[in-house]
Amino acid sequence: MVDAGLKDYIEKQLKAGYSLAQIKATLSQSGYTDSDVSSALGHHSKFVIALLFVVFSVIVVSVIFFIRLDPVVRESPSFTVSLEVLSPKAYAGDILSFTIHLNTPLNSARVKYRIYSSTGDEVASKQEFLSEQTSFRDSITLSHSLLRGSYKLVAEVTSNGKTAITEAPFEIAGKGSPFRIVDAAPEPNPTIESDIKEIADNAINNPGLKTTCLEFADPNDADTCLLESGLSSKNAEFCSPIKNLQRRDSCFFNIIFTSRNTAQCYEISNPSLKSTCEKL
Repeated sequence: MVDAGLKDYIEKQLKAGYSLAQIKATLSQSGYTDSDVSSALGHHSKFVIALLFVVFSVIVVSVIFFIRLDPVVRESPSFTVSLEVLSPKAYAGDILSFTIHLNTPLNSARVKYRIYSSTGDEVASKQEFLSEQTSFRDSITLSHSLLRGSYKLVAEVTSNGKTAITEAPFEIAGKGSPFRIVDAAPEPNPTIESDIKEIADNAINNPGLKTTCLEFADPNDADTCLLESGLSSKNAEFCSPIKNLQRRDSCFFNIIFTSRNTAQCYEISNPSLKSTCEKL
């Protein structure tokens, strides 16, 4: 049987910094044999091993629990995304145009764009909603206060709880013209306006025309087509692919206001408008 007093003494001496040889020499002078010391040390080692096993088990369980909770760690997205800045050299105050590509169309996805300086500071951001496209063009207006240097555009695409991130570098070569702070409104295109009106007039009971709207090269024309078609047909399917958040919210709210089907209020991103919608 292990001498409890001897075991406690050895543990205290080890914690105090004495070597095992010093402890054995002292104990031998007190009448303890090498067998007594070895027996006490064996019990001490078993205790240390058991304690280490418990600590290791807790760490393993914690890691497994974290992986199960974190969807990004648990499972990678089934889609990939890439980003192409159309002009890698830009000017402060100008519009940065870019194209984002997906390897597969997504029924509904949210994309967050962020621009970072070379020091890691976020200098611009915007959010859009994407639907049923694998390639589309977008843009961000660069602030006039941005300095010359290297920047990167980061796109974070989220669909069904899974996120893919991509980035593209670009340079700001200097300041843009101060006379372009407010851009002139584009001249209306009668042909496009006529096409949009025709699509909207035929949108009732024909949600497939949503794809036709998405074929417009200009995102603003595509949004207008989807909005007009949604309001004309009172079909919220046209609202989901609208990229401009204000127009998207307007599309959903007006259709919900008419139908009083508040189950779709969650689609509205503006908190105040969503609250009004839920009270209808």
